This record gives sequence, structure tokens and C-alpha cells, in this order.
Amino acid sequence: MRYMKKIMTLLLVSVIILTYALPANAEENYVYSGEAQKLYALGLYKGISTTEFVPDLGSSLTREQGVAILIRILGEESEALSISENEAIVALSHFKDRNKISSWAVKYVAYGVKNNMIDGYPDGTFLPQGPLLGKDYCKMLLSALGYEITQDVYKSAAFYLVNIGGLTFNEAAKFNDKQLIRDDVVGISYGALKAKFADGKTVIANLVERGVITEYQAIASGAYENELMEIATNAVVAYENIDVTAYKTVDEFKTADILKAAADAAVSKLGNMDNRAALQRRIDAKKQQIDAKMKEIIENTNNNNKILEEAKAAVDAYLNAPVRNTEELKAADELEMTARVKVYSLTSEADKQDLLSKIEARKAEINNIRLDIENWEYAKQSVNDYLNAPYDTLEQISNAEQLEVLANTKIALVKDEAMRSSLSKQVAEHKLLVNAKKVQLSPPTVEMKCDNLMSLVLTFSKEIDKTTLTNSIRVDGAIVSDNNMYLDVDNRTLTIVYTTPKTQSSSVRIDINGLKDINGVYLNNYTDSSTVVDKTLPVITGAVAISSKIIRVYVSEPINLYTQDTYVITDGSSTNGASIRIDGLPVYAKIVPYALKGYFDIQLMNELTEGGHTLDLRGIRDYAGYAADSIGLGINVILDKIPPYAVSTEIVSNNKIKVTFNEMISGGVTSSGVAPVFKVRMYGDTYPITVSNVTYTDNVAVLELPQSYQLDLRAVLGYDVIYSYVSDMSGNYTSTESTISGKAEDDTINPYVVSVTVESDNSLKVVFSEKVNMPSVYNFLLLNADGTPVSTLDFVGYAQSVQHYNTANPDYMTYKVKFYPFGVNTYSYYDSTVVPPVMRTITYNGTDAKDYIIQVKNVVKDGYEYNITDMSMRKNILLQPYQTTIRTYDNKPPVIEMALYSGEGESYKIDLYFSEEIDAASAISTSNYFVSNGYVTLPVAGVPGATVSASSDYRHVTLYIPNGDRAWSGYWPSRLTSVYAIVKDKNGNYITGEGSATSPKTLQNTSSPSGEYNFGADDVYSVEAINTNTIKITLKNNMKFATADRTSFQFIGYKLNGTEQERSVPYTLDLGLVACIISDSKDSVNLIISRYLQPDGTYKDPDTGIQYGNIKIVTSGNLTKNQYGIALSIATEDNLIVKDAIKPSLSPVTQSNKTVVLKNGAQYDPVTKLALEEASSATVTLWFTEPIRCITGDVSHIASAMEVKIGDRVLIPFVEFTVQYVGQSIGSLVTNGLIVTLTGNGLSYVKGVLLQDLSNLTVRITNPSFIVDYSNTETTLSNTLAQ
Repeated sequence: MRYMKKIMTLLLVSVIILTYALPANAEENYVYSGEAQKLYALGLYKGISTTEFVPDLGSSLTREQGVAILIRILGEESEALSISENEAIVALSHFKDRNKISSWAVKYVAYGVKNNMIDGYPDGTFLPQGPLLGKDYCKMLLSALGYEITQDVYKSAAFYLVNIGGLTFNEAAKFNDKQLIRDDVVGISYGALKAKFADGKTVIANLVERGVITEYQAIASGAYENELMEIATNAVVAYENIDVTAYKTVDEFKTADILKAAADAAVSKLGNMDNRAALQRRIDAKKQQIDAKMKEIIENTNNNNKILEEAKAAVDAYLNAPVRNTEELKAADELEMTARVKVYSLTSEADKQDLLSKIEARKAEINNIRLDIENWEYAKQSVNDYLNAPYDTLEQISNAEQLEVLANTKIALVKDEAMRSSLSKQVAEHKLLVNAKKVQLSPPTVEMKCDNLMSLVLTFSKEIDKTTLTNSIRVDGAIVSDNNMYLDVDNRTLTIVYTTPKTQSSSVRIDINGLKDINGVYLNNYTDSSTVVDKTLPVITGAVAISSKIIRVYVSEPINLYTQDTYVITDGSSTNGASIRIDGLPVYAKIVPYALKGYFDIQLMNELTEGGHTLDLRGIRDYAGYAADSIGLGINVILDKIPPYAVSTEIVSNNKIKVTFNEMISGGVTSSGVAPVFKVRMYGDTYPITVSNVTYTDNVAVLELPQSYQLDLRAVLGYDVIYSYVSDMSGNYTSTESTISGKAEDDTINPYVVSVTVESDNSLKVVFSEKVNMPSVYNFLLLNADGTPVSTLDFVGYAQSVQHYNTANPDYMTYKVKFYPFGVNTYSYYDSTVVPPVMRTITYNGTDAKDYIIQVKNVVKDGYEYNITDMSMRKNILLQPYQTTIRTYDNKPPVIEMALYSGEGESYKIDLYFSEEIDAASAISTSNYFVSNGYVTLPVAGVPGATVSASSDYRHVTLYIPNGDRAWSGYWPSRLTSVYAIVKDKNGNYITGEGSATSPKTLQNTSSPSGEYNFGADDVYSVEAINTNTIKITLKNNMKFATADRTSFQFIGYKLNGTEQERSVPYTLDLGLVACIISDSKDSVNLIISRYLQPDGTYKDPDTGIQYGNIKIVTSGNLTKNQYGIALSIATEDNLIVKDAIKPSLSPVTQSNKTVVLKNGAQYDPVTKLALEEASSATVTLWFTEPIRCITGDVSHIASAMEVKIGDRVLIPFVEFTVQYVGQSIGSLVTNGLIVTLTGNGLSYVKGVLLQDLSNLTVRITNPSFIVDYSNTETTLSNTLAQ
């Protein structure tokens, strides 16, 4: 609206100008007589006659006449005249002068009101007879066309009509404020035919659309040209927009023909010939394009039939293709692609869709078939994957089992029953193999049964390797010896006999570690506990005569009957109430139980006669007291007259041979008084050696060879065991020597370490893969977790001791290894690093829970080889060193590191500092603390109101003991002297050593002024200037810095020059201390200064130039404290002098000086390239930050610590270059410089190469330890050169 106001402002100005420009007689001209004729022809203007054309253009018009003419122009006269009288009355009721409206005009005016064409004046009048102004008529026209009319618009209504195409600007200026005559109204009305409604449609188009006038009439009127031009242009554009490039058939051009006809018709209606010609040219151009495309299509049409036939043939080939396997499926897929390509080339959409529908239908069928075939193929491949998958390890078996699941899943999708059954059978058969292998490789499981008081039975899921039983099983923490366990012939049932009987309802715990099955698979570490309950009576299951003197009785559980290798009468008096009778009579016999094997032997003093006998057993009790009876057992005795003989022999180790006989042997002397004789001879030996150390068990003799005759590789070829005088239990023997031969297994496999585990006492259990000879302590090395040695002392780093894990029954595979740092040990040794050597003692009190590295390897120590070898004939060596990380248990007891107290008389405060975290409950119990005055020890808990508190880390405990005198009935000491505690750390280790009951901790009095404890110079190990801006203070006596503040430290120095008195006066030095940095270990602090020291550790004041030495450190205040909260206190008289520990370094002058100095004084100049031919030597001078010297005392030795290069060539020290001090030639020995002199070939090489580029010459110090400064002290060497 604002925009239109701006336009109207411009229009009004123009109107004023044009008004003055119009001729005086312009209003008398009837300009629009032609337009009146055209409106009349359209029926839109009548004039003053109803029968002929009488326009009466010169007469003026009233407002009501203007309304009637407007309604007629809009073609709405019939609608206006059709309203009822009542409607008219209602519509005009708001006009005050409604009675002045002519009767003929009532309905016109009422219609105008109803359709918002007329508003009237603000005073409520319409003034129907008033003159019709241009803006009145234009306003009514704008309202009729749907535009909003404001007062401003009304004032310039004619100009607004210009904006919507109804008038020209000149016409608006002419009519807006003029009292209109008919000629004016005709001009406005004719122009209004081209005006647009608010919706964009022109008045004349509206009239045509409504049928008020015909299109022909509109064209003839000349007012329809613009509308026709728009219609024609749109039609031509629609024709031009046809995209014929996509046309495939002639039929598609019908649309183009229709659009062209429409465009032609629209253009033909145009009256403007120029417009018509322009649009026709566009039509013709498009027609030419379309014709060319049509010609192309027509030319291609002749090929369509051939293409169609080819497409049909390709589709038929696809429809009829066989699909019985994957290959035929692939062929069918190729045929499908060929058919689709042919079909897609068709131009006929109908043909294309017809053939495509056939292809899709066949494809759906084939996809169903494909699914079946693919399922079969996938299933077959999955089965093959399963059948071919390795299953040699549990991991591989796990993968194979997943493949089995996948194969069965794929098989289930196969619809063909025969195919599915065939694949399932293959999987099932292979699964049996995999499961068998899985059982073989899977760790065995175990079940425990405790149904009597003397033994338990372990039943394993798999056969057990009996050679791994030794040391692998513990009962209640104790290793079960081989003599106390028996593996049944099934290798699955293990009976263990307790060393002492259990009681009813007691608990027994089993631990198994290191046990393998017969396939070498380890049983997972097993721990189980069970309650021992015996509810079953023992049962005698049978008896047999082993010989004429031994009857073996089989029982269901161990019996409580043993005569301790003594013959007794078996009437019950000496047999725990048991009665044993043979043929009705008691006998003299030894009762020997074999609980492991489920029987006991009755060893008779006298032989039984050959034949049948009756055995009666009564009151044979188990360890629960339950008795078993068996009466009338028949036994048959066969007299044994045959001596025993050896049936087999085997090598136990390289010094033990086992010989097994056909029956039990006695091992004792024969009836003739001769002991058994055993001899051994290896292959190639002429004479055997006699073995004197023989042990006997049942029918087995184990021969232990002497150290001088150990088995070796000869035994692989064969060995003989020669025996005689070996008697059986019936006394049969032979004096004739018999021989049994055997061969040692040729073991070529090297031993290796299987595992290293930490025992509860922090000893190590080391398990080898096979039997090995006892390793040395040097074969075991202890390192810190970061790989660094735990000590430079051999006895600390190497093992303390190595022994068999089970000393009673060693298996030679398992060893117990101990280290000094892991236990409570004291070791004394001579320290030869000092002169003279001194005796030193190291005490170990266990270790914290900590990670270490253990190495097991062969070593050479002091020229001797310590190799770990197996016990085979070859003595195979441990090839691969073994390394693992272990974690020790915390077996280190806490100690009280410091005990401080304050207060005297009746109240004390005691602060205890422990070496580690204390168990919380233990730390805060007053009953765990005791104090003493040197004469009487009293419990803290005895003082009412005594309290104890602990720090958050439970390493600091504070005791508060109030009103002691009254609480302790006169025993309160005037002063406390010591304290001890009965506390434990968080891992249960009770305090020992300092602070324990056996070694009370001395209390340090911190009370002022009588306190004797402080943190001072005695706790300082060293004060060193480690570089020019850092002074390091290192503590001793286990002191640590808890805090360090720069305001605590001051520096005192003494002048180095001046009179003796001046040099003795201390001066406070401002070294600009800016920071104190405590080390990670907290045993040292670095003081960072901003006013630098000299390289020799002295200080030169930059303001005065005065140089100070003998710098001391003193402290003040209480901001620097130790771990016990005591402030550091150092006085001047403590004489803590800052030692020079600053390493000498090359001066920057040396680093930038590239000049080679010739002996004759000339210098090599790289610019002038001064020749060196005249020089007999060339030198390089190295300057240092302070005076230096050679550590060996001979400066020439420094040449061996240098690398001098010319180009890539390294010169030979002493031969091609030498080193001396600067000034040495004139007798000066204290110097900051070294001269490197090139001689011989070195100089020659300089002459040949150095002339090209001086940068070819480099001097580098490779061993800085040769060059030291002069800061020798009593205990340390001089500082070495910084790198």
C-alpha cells in the first residue's frame, strides 16, 4: 500500500502538469464514439434509445446512471434486475436519500450496494442525482473488480485503474476529477474491458467465460487482443515444449499434432499481424524439428519387426532353459540377461511389457529353484568346511563345532530328503571323531568321595598320567606322598590314604596342581572341600592264599588293624578286638594293612599245609569303629617251591634302575644268611659293578647306582641287571646269578620350564617338562619388574636355595626355589669393594606384594658352567631361557619407623608412623598399644578416656593418654621412654622388629624446650651444586621431605679474595631462590636459583663482582618438614657446605671456533685458502668452562677418549693426533684448555682434504669420564665431563 501511495504521489504531480497542458476545448470532443459503437455491439452500452444506437455522448450523467452503466458493462444487468423489491429496500435502507433514487435505478443501485460497488458518503447519503465524477465511476469499477478502496484510493481512483490495465495515464489525468459525460464513461468503460480483476483475469475474458459475449464478439471489439496474445503464446510454448527426442513410435506424435492444432487456432485469432507472424515462425520451427524426428522413427520402424523376433527368440530360450544345478543356473542367468537386452531394445512399449512379464514370471520360478540348489550347494560346502576343519587343539575344535552348527543349519534348509539325509550322515560320523578328540584334549575333571575316616577316592573323567601324580596333590595343604596314594588299573580311580585318621564330620580339602592325563593335558587347578562322614559298615569281599605263609583279605575300606611288624596271637587280645582263626584256631601272625589297595595281609609265622583251609574273621573294624565279620571263607594253599625271578626292568633316572619280579620279595637275607646281590653292567663293559643301595616294595627292587657309575649313552644300546639270593615270601631263592636285560630310552628332547608359581611362603614352585638333575642356585635369577637387577650382590640376585618340592618323594621335575629378599633372612658377607674388606650384614624381613621377573637359564659363573640337564642318558640341556613375571605375597611385617611424643606429667600425645598401611580395626584399638617408662610397661587400654585415631592411609596413628596418674594408681611415669604395638597390616602380617613387643620403639620427645628430637644436619647426606642453577639436598636415615618451601632456605658465603679477616666474615647471599622441587622418592629436594653459580660451584655477585666460596645452607621457619611433620633446622655452625658437583663442559667459544692453528703461528683461512705445505703440524684448541685435568694423571691419555675425523676418516689417537694441556709447554698445569695436535698421516690428510672445506674437521669427546674438574672431596671422585 505504501508503494502505491508513492506511485500515486507521482501520478498526481503529473496530473497537475497535464491538466495545464490540455486544450480548452478537449472536454467538448467526443473522443470515444467508435468505442461506444463497439460497446453497443457487445450489448454493454445502450445510449438513450432501446431500438437504435443513440449514444448521447455529450450528456452529463448522474451517479445512479453511472451505477447502471457500470453493471451493464460488467455483464451483470440481468442479475441486478432479478433482485426482489424487498431485497432492494433492505440494501438501500442505510441511505438517507434513498427516496431520491429513480425507480428505474433502484435495483441497479441496490445490486451495487449488495456487491460492494457502492459505499455512499460519510453522511449517509448516496446523492443518486448528483453529478458522476470520474473518480466516482472508477472507484465503483475498482470495487466491482475486487480491490480494496480506501479514502486515498478513492481520491485517485482513475490512476489506480491505470495500474490494472483499464486506462492510460493521460486518460486517468483527464477523468479523475471531471464531471463525466457519456463520452467519458464510454472511454473509461471500454478501457475497463482490459482491466484485471483482483484474481488476475481481465474483464472481457470474464465476460467471454460467463457467456455474456462470445469470443467472436470479444475479438471484433478489439479489446480482446491482449488476452488472445497470451492464449496464443501459451499454446505455442506448450507446442514447443514437447520433447520428441524420447518418442519411439509414430503414435506418440498425436499429442504433438493436437498441440500444434491448438497453437495454430490460437494464433489465427490474433488481430495484430506482427504478433501473428512471429508466433507462426516459432510454430513452423518446432514443426520442422518434429517432422525430422518422425522421419527418423519411420525409418527405424522397418527394423522393429526383426528386433521383435529376435527378442521373442531370446525370451523363449530363457523360458525353456534347464535349471538343475549351479552351472545350469549360471547359464540361465546369462540367457536372462541376453533376453532383457533384446527386449529393452524394442520400441513398442506393449511388446516390451508383454515379453518382460514372461521373463519376470520365469525368473520367479527359477529363483525358487535357485534357492533349493543354493541351499544344497551351501549345505554341501558347509559340510565340507566342517569335514576339512582341523581339530588338533581345543581352539580348533571350538571353531569346528561352530562350523558343525552352521552345516546343520544349512542342511535343514535343503528340501530334498535324500540330499539332506546324506549330508546329515557325514556330519554325524565326523562329529564322533571331533568329540573323541575333544575328550582327548579337554582337561580331565574330578569327583571326590569321602565315605570313610582313613581314605578318600578321586574319580577322574579321563585316564591320568600316573607319572605326574607326585607332588601334584595336597590334602589339607600337605603334599600327598606316593606311598599314600594308589591309582587303580583303570588309571581313573585314585585312592588316597590319610597320614592320620579323620574324625566324623571333620573337613578335608583337596588341592590338585600339575596333574596331566595320558594325553598330556593338564587338569585345571582344582580345589574342593568335603565333610568326612562314614555311615557304612566295612565289608570283607574275599580272601586268597598268596603263599603258604601269606593270606590276603580284601575289604571295602581301610581297617584299623596293624600289629606294627610284630607277630601276635590273633584271638583279639592284641588285634584291636579282631579275631582271626584258621581252621578254627587263632594263629601267630603279623597283620599288615594295604589301605591303598583295599586289602590286608595276614603274614603267618608258620606255614600252612597245602590244600584247603577255612578262615573265620570277626570284629574287623574300620576307623569309625564299625565291625565286619566273615565266617567260613575258603582258601586254598599251594606250596611255593619256585624262586622268584625278574620279569621286567626299567630306568628310573640316570642313577636308578627298577626291577620287577613275578612275586613279592622279602628283601631280607636268605635262610642261608646271605643278602640279595644286584649287579649292573652297561653295554660294552666287561665287568659289572655291584649295587649296594637297594630298596624293596612288594615285588619291586629299586637299585640306586653309585656316583662313580651313572648311566650314560651306553645304556641306550643296552644294560644288564644280574641278581642272586633274592628270596620270595616263602623263602625260595637261588644262589645262581640270573640276568635281565633292558635298554634305556634314547631321549633327544630338551627339557623346558613348564611353570613358575609363587607359594604362600613366597618360595617358588618351578616345574620342568621332565626329570632334571638338581639345578644350581645360579640357574635362577631375580630381577625387578622393570628388568633391572634387584642387587649387585650375587647372593641376592641368585636363588638362596633350591630343593626338591617333595623331599620325601622327589619327582625330579618339581623344585622349591627360595630367594633372600622374599623371606626373613640375615646374610653376612665380606665387602671387598673397600680396602680393607669389611664384614657386612643384610637383613631381610619379607617382601610386600610386588611384581618381579624370574629367569631360569644356564649360566657361566666364575668360569664354571651351570647347566640344567635332564636325567636322560644324553643329559639334554635346557635350550630356551625361561622368563616370567611373578607377584609375591605380602609377608613383610610392619614396623614403627618413628615414634614421637609430646607432653609430660599427666597427659601424653604419641604419634606412631608405620612402614605400611595397618589393618583398620587393628590400628584403632587401644588394647593393641603399650607404653613404658623403662621400668614398668602399661597398657594404653587401661586409661579411661585414652583414645587412638588413624590417618586415612592408616600409616599414622595418634594415641592420646589423659590423666594417667589417677588412672594407673600411682604408676604413672614422669616420662615415657618407649612404645610397642600388637597390630597387623592389611594382609594379616603382625608387627615384628622395631615397635613390636620384643623390640619396643624408643619415643622421641618433641616437647619444647626439653625435646631432644629434631630434623636437621645429621639427617642430611649431601648438599651439592649439580648445575649452575640447581642445588640438591639429599637426606639419609630414611628421612623424606613432606613439604619444602623456598622461604625456609638461606645461603651464607665467604669472600674468596681480600684479607684473612675479610675472608672469615659470613655474608648472606641472595641467590634468587625461585622454587623447591621434591624428588619422586622424596629423599631429596632441588633448590632452583635464578642467580647462577660459577662452573666451579662458587658465586660471583653480578652487581659487585665479588666472588664467594664455601657456600653454606641454613634454614628458618617451619614450612619445610619431614614425613613426621618436624621442621628442618640447619644452623650456620652445622657447616653444610654446598659441594661442587657441576660437571665441566665445553665452552661456547670452542663450539663456535672453527680455526685451525698452525704450529708456525699462521692460521688456516678458508677464504684465502692459505696453503698448509709449510706447516709441520695443525692444532685445534678446546676450551672448557672451568679448569680440567685427566683422571689418569696423564693428559695424553685423553686422546683415547676423543674421536677426530677429517671427512669420513677417523684419525688414530697417539699416531695421527695427540692431546696436551694449553700452557703445558711453558709449565702451566692448571688450565681450562686442551690442544689437539694433528701429526703424521693426520696432518697429511688435512693438507689433502681440509683445503676443500673446513667443516670436514670434527673433534668429539667419546668418553667424558677421562676429563674431570678439580673438585675432589674426601668421599667422591671429581666430576666427569658433561656430554
